[in-house]
Amino acid sequence: MPVLRIGAAALAAAVVLCTFPGCASDIEEADATERILLFSGVDLSRTSGFLFGGFVWSPHGINAGGFAMKTLAGGGVYRYRSGAQQIIGRQVLNSVMPGWRFKFRPPDIA
Repeated sequence: MPVLRIGAAALAAAVVLCTFPGCASDIEEADATERILLFSGVDLSRTSGFLFGGFVWSPHGINAGGFAMKTLAGGGVYRYRSGAQQIIGRQVLNSVMPGWRFKFRPPDIA
């Protein structure tokens, strides 16, 4: 079943991606700025299953304003009934989104 293979591959990729930054940050110097934020997710239901993951990279640091690049990849399968016919669909997503982050400091509350 392709859904199980896709799910197993995405789970393995998520485990590898989520454990890698911890190992890399131990090696880097203590004052290094975090520049990459990894994310992943799963959306499962009785009639569909989707997996996605990606990262946000910012050369000046994740918590700073300025240029940022976000990538997103994912895919899944869904099914539903339309009258007497069963519809089965597959979806694949890949996005690269450059952008600019605006950071505002909240006012001090005394």
